[in-house]
Amino acid sequence: MKQLFFVILNFVGIICFAQNINSDDYANPNSFTPPRFGGSDSAVYAYIENNIYRINFNDNSNFGKEFRGNAYLTISKNGEVIRSRFESGNNNQDFKMEMENKLIRMGTWAPAIRNGDSIACNVQLSFNYSMMGNKIKISNFYPVEAAVNMKKNKLLKVSIITICIAIIILKFLL
Repeated sequence: MKQLFFVILNFVGIICFAQNINSDDYANPNSFTPPRFGGSDSAVYAYIENNIYRINFNDNSNFGKEFRGNAYLTISKNGEVIRSRFESGNNNQDFKMEMENKLIRMGTWAPAIRNGDSIACNVQLSFNYSMMGNKIKISNFYPVEAAVNMKKNKLLKVSIITICIAIIILKFLL
């Protein structure tokens, strides 16, 4: 009876947590090339500095103050920005909307490459900036960080966890 319980519990665990796994889901980390805009990280930040204006920004209380900004972009496999989000210590919504609108219209990137194929990729841009007149001044920027959602084989881990749980339950039943 206890062996049957163990077999059924393991079978249910495998069915509940099984995933479809393709050989393409395993990427060699050395074969990944992140997306690039204008050939270098500095080109991205130059674009931001030259194209972001303080439209409808009536509050001058932030003039000259330095803020940390994080822009999150999704670059398609064609190199287009298909999604943008901006976060900052500067809570002005007009500025945030201006930043997100300019980022999504920034033009074509060289797409990320994995195993020789163009792929969609998430990008994070981090920089320090300050409001200077009707423009922003970037004082420090950090390398563009790229992340690709890569599937991993979780079936083995789930099976091991299920077996451990079954052993613990069986010990309590004995």
